[in-house]
Amino acid sequence: MGFALLKITTPVVQPIRTASGLIFLYMAINKDSRTIAKQITLLKKRGMLMKDEQTAAFYLGHISYFRLKNYWWDMQTDKENHIFAPNSYFEDAIARYNFDSQLRLILFIFATNTQTQIPMFG
Repeated sequence: MGFALLKITTPVVQPIRTASGLIFLYMAINKDSRTIAKQITLLKKRGMLMKDEQTAAFYLGHISYFRLKNYWWDMQTDKENHIFAPNSYFEDAIARYNFDSQLRLILFIFATNTQTQIPMFG
């Protein structure tokens, strides 16, 4: 029995039912992956500025384009064609990512400490 790989070029939405009866919608879009160099070229073509391409390559390689795009989303003037506003710097997106990571860590520590100090009744 062989398996055929299907290349999906349009979104496929698939309902998934869990054991508890919850239904989740799963959307799959398969796109060809780009090298880090091609990702940088694409960002620059769309108007993003970079102070240091090696640093950008490091972050794209370790965090990923997919995750970082949430931090530069509002820097775009044309969200359909993904065109960046003037003076949109990759380093600003990284600063946002780092701030968000540190804030999540602080909130996690606070929530953990609060949870252990609340007495359990029942």
